[in-house]
Amino acid sequence: MSKTVLVTGASTGTGEALTLEYAARGWNVATDTATGAARTTAGSTPQTPTGSPRADLYKELDDLGLL
Repeated sequence: MSKTVLVTGASTGTGEALTLEYAARGWNVATDTATGAARTTAGSTPQTPTGSPRADLYKELDDLGLL
């Protein structure tokens, strides 16, 4: 089973760097941002969110089987 991490503040700075690093190392990455910026998961490119940042976070956690 893949490791999973939640990164907050993932649209810029340290949060963005952590998101990209974890994804590059094969982790499942769920992100939360104040602006609803792109989400990244292991082995994929950032995905454009479809709703509010909170709704997108819950969808990602559900997709990862964490809810």
